[in-house]
Amino acid sequence: GGADVRPARRLFAMAAPQAAAAAGAPARIQRLDKDVVNRIAAGEVILRPASALKELLENALDAGATSVAVQVKEGGVKLLQVQDNGSGVHVADLPLLCERHATSKLRAFDDLQSVGTFGFRGEALASISYVSHLSVVTHPQGAKHALRAEYADGVLKGAARPCAGVQGTQVTAEDLFYNVPARRRALRPASEEYARLLEVAQRYAVLFAGRALSVRKAGSGGRPDLQTLVGASRMDNLRAVYGAATARELLPVEVDTLREGGDGDGAGKDAALEGRFACEGYASSANYQAKRTTLVLFINQRLVECSPLKRALEATYASILPAKAAKPFVFLSLTLPGGAVDVNVHPTKKEVAFLAQEEVIGAVCGAVEAAVLGSNNTRTFNLTQSLLPGAPPPAKGKSGKSGGVKAAGGDVAPASKKSAKGEVAGSTKKPYVPQKLVRVDHKAGNLDAFVLSRPGAGRAGGTDGSAGGASQGPSPCCGGEPSQQATKQEAQAPPRKRRRGGAATVEDGVDAGGDAGEAAKCELSSVRELRSAVESDAHQTLLEVFQHHTWVGMADSVFGLLQHTTKLYLVNVERVSAELFYQQ
Repeated sequence: GGADVRPARRLFAMAAPQAAAAAGAPARIQRLDKDVVNRIAAGEVILRPASALKELLENALDAGATSVAVQVKEGGVKLLQVQDNGSGVHVADLPLLCERHATSKLRAFDDLQSVGTFGFRGEALASISYVSHLSVVTHPQGAKHALRAEYADGVLKGAARPCAGVQGTQVTAEDLFYNVPARRRALRPASEEYARLLEVAQRYAVLFAGRALSVRKAGSGGRPDLQTLVGASRMDNLRAVYGAATARELLPVEVDTLREGGDGDGAGKDAALEGRFACEGYASSANYQAKRTTLVLFINQRLVECSPLKRALEATYASILPAKAAKPFVFLSLTLPGGAVDVNVHPTKKEVAFLAQEEVIGAVCGAVEAAVLGSNNTRTFNLTQSLLPGAPPPAKGKSGKSGGVKAAGGDVAPASKKSAKGEVAGSTKKPYVPQKLVRVDHKAGNLDAFVLSRPGAGRAGGTDGSAGGASQGPSPCCGGEPSQQATKQEAQAPPRKRRRGGAATVEDGVDAGGDAGEAAKCELSSVRELRSAVESDAHQTLLEVFQHHTWVGMADSVFGLLQHTTKLYLVNVERVSAELFYQQ
């Protein structure tokens, strides 16, 4: 029993504080350490490498940069570097650069109503410095040299050191989430994290057309995965980011409304702010097809998400297009007065709240619907003429080509090549297998073409040694001398073919299937037995090869090449010729 008492006492001791709290004793409130507070806040702002890139891109754009270069290693976890040619950081501001809630974009709370920059909290660089090894190289305009500063937990490590550098700022974050192992293990593979990074950069590249933006993997040495040029238009960047096929199907959408008064029942609301907004962007036409909806939305140049607007756009497309085309691609940039937008509603600023949301969404969807309905002149259709199984192919005209389909007006519409061949539309193309192809046709030429005929030579006009005899003397097979009248009739008689066992035998003359003539009346049993033995002992495979072969040519002085179907044969011409002459 003693062994069981000690664990029970320990359990009772651990449960004692909970029992005391349940009995009414309040838990003491303690002030969290500043380092703990900053780490918790950093986890809310920097969720993954894509979140850090978004903050750094916005800082570069706020600094007036016209060229931004991003380098990434292992999905942004090992290295995330953003370099711009903006105004840089003043030397005196370097100690405050990564301090939380230190910013140059806000002075009073009322300034939130008219803030025109991306950042206003002063939390981006501070949060990154708490979860990575952060270094900054800055060269402000007019300075003689650049300065390099390193930060840890929001504090400058030592003094800034002079170094070489171009005008602008370079921010490097290494070993992201090195001190938050749970967050680092929760990240997706490096390829997926890089895809998220690239998607964020692509969306900002489309909005800020005319500014150069490039994203590449560090150490790759190849072309960047994203590169936009200075002076490029928005459509150029859409084509570079999403492809020419998508850009070809985009329709311009523009809205610029200004309501002079309210609805009469909007007490306490500024009617001018409710309805005043401008929108420009692009929406996909009826030809665009995708598996999911793509909505790229910027409100006052902030990349945000708006689920009600996305659902309204999907409903708009579903009401006018089939199901396959009801997944649109929409790029929109909304501009609203600063007093109508609340940007401080999400830690990562990916959502904003704005007044008159229903009116704005309705006006945007109406403009998109009008653009799609007015795009009927751009519709394209893929027409394919198909034949039913067993139907005869189209008749050919005098030119030897397919005659096509004759219309009511008498014009002839050209038929597709597949239809002329009798193929069913949509059939898959057979794979190219060279070893299964017949490269030549057996009708192109064979050994029979080399047999010379001598017209007017009578019934024995063939080669010497044929079965019917080649001389004009007495036939040894017939046991007598033919008369002159019979010889004349045989010379004038047309040749006839005779097949034995599926093969045409040469019995009289040079014609492989010629008339047997008097050889068929041969009464010599030795000749008939010899002929029967030859025919009965014939090899069917070799017979097929020599009947339907193609003569390729001589390989050397003895061997020749024959092709039958897909096989190539090397034969001894001397032995084959002797055997054929013997059978003749």
